Amino acid sequence: MTEATLSTPNINRWIIQFQDPPPYCHARLICFHWAGGNGQAFRPWSKVLHSNGIDVRAMMLPGRLSRSSEKFITNIQEITG
Repeated sequence: MTEATLSTPNINRWIIQFQDPPPYCHARLICFHWAGGNGQAFRPWSKVLHSNGIDVRAMMLPGRLSRSSEKFITNIQEITG
């Protein structure tokens, strides 16, 4: 098992879900925030796109909002797995 494989399960806890997927989900959109931003910026997108059958989720990387006590990521390999 490689180091990348070992870190992959962490990605699931990095994705936040704003609401249950729409009953007839046509697509899932995973949003990445800009430098200095956070995943909550995409909450309004979720409200608008949900009625169109799109499940919006966002990355919440360590060091942001509810994850502020966690160490910042310094290596892109940790995100990409």
